[in-house]
Amino acid sequence: MPVPYKGGAPLVIDVMGGHVELGIGGLITFQPQVRSGRVRLLGIASLTPSLVFPDAPLITKEVPGFDVLSWWGIFAPGNTPRDVVTRIRDDIAAVLQVPNVRERLLELGGEPGGETAEEFNARVRTEIARWIKVAKEAGIKPQ
Repeated sequence: MPVPYKGGAPLVIDVMGGHVELGIGGLITFQPQVRSGRVRLLGIASLTPSLVFPDAPLITKEVPGFDVLSWWGIFAPGNTPRDVVTRIRDDIAAVLQVPNVRERLLELGGEPGGETAEEFNARVRTEIARWIKVAKEAGIKPQ
């Protein structure tokens, strides 16, 4: 039976303590416990191998198309001038390529991105459409 959690930390604690048999969460949440051997990584919910755990099995090999990634983004008001959006994006992308920043992000279980504003907008639209479809198929009503 699924058990909803209010955040990753309580889930990690219950997986480590054997209170639940399986936990589904972000690499950034489970990464320290996986590296220490306290938690076993069974698979990555991505279409491509992880930079953090490149040898981890891909769930999509068993469940075709299974691709559920955690991601973060920077948002601005819709009327933000294009040159400002480009500048912010370029500055963030540059910081994500600084060796010690990139290494630290990977240590924490994150993978640096750097999409253009157009690519990011497409990602957001795709994700919204995907989860609307999942909610409708599951009979979940808006609240």
